[in-house]
Amino acid sequence: IVVAKLDTTSGVLDAAFGDGDGGGGFDNDGVVQLNASNTNSATGMEQASDVILDGVGNVYVVGHTASSLGGTNAGSNDGVIIKLNATSGVLDAAFGDGDGGGGFDNDGIVQLNASNTNSAVNSDSVKSIALDGSGNIFVAGTTSSDLGGVAAGSNDAFVVKLSTTSGVLDSSFGDGDGGGGFDNDGILQWNASNTTSAAGDEFVTGMLLDGSNVLVIGSTDGSLEGPSAGGDDGFILQCNQTSGLP
Repeated sequence: IVVAKLDTTSGVLDAAFGDGDGGGGFDNDGVVQLNASNTNSATGMEQASDVILDGVGNVYVVGHTASSLGGTNAGSNDGVIIKLNATSGVLDAAFGDGDGGGGFDNDGIVQLNASNTNSAVNSDSVKSIALDGSGNIFVAGTTSSDLGGVAAGSNDAFVVKLSTTSGVLDSSFGDGDGGGGFDNDGILQWNASNTTSAAGDEFVTGMLLDGSNVLVIGSTDGSLEGPSAGGDDGFILQCNQTSGLP
């Protein structure tokens, strides 16, 4: 994963940005690269899907990793949320608590793995991010794991709510995705408990916040709310920002 900062007028890279990704003449080059110098391990494949600024000097990048980037990898791909300084590009050392210990906490990265989900043994990927202005991050993506509830098909849509400061998942969010110890875990997973049928594939492409609600868009070949009309149907999913109830 790389983050580059450049001038909006000239397109020239910002020479003050990029410190902290390995030295050797690479620092302050306008680019931050996640590698062995600023992560636990980046030996596998990483991919970024979305980026956002918070207005107070921070950049958030989301995507997925096949490495133990910010915590112990739990499956083929884990979702990740990365926080770094918009001026220097240095990862925020106060962010990332709660993704596996073992020296990985407070490293600027939250990795969705066995320590902060029910199960992330299969493939999980974060596709979109939004901030609510009250210290919360919402990320949406696609999982084939029992991430926040029992998986209903090959791929389920999910939303995770976590703190912008610590990266700890919000334990009051996520009610309504299957019980069995999964409720109120910071994650809402759309599955058999809260849809007509999520037995097919759901792929998330975007998310936004609207008042007190989270809106997620994507495509499905299942019958989430009504009979499928073709190979793939578009969907809009809605849940409450506080409880995670659909």
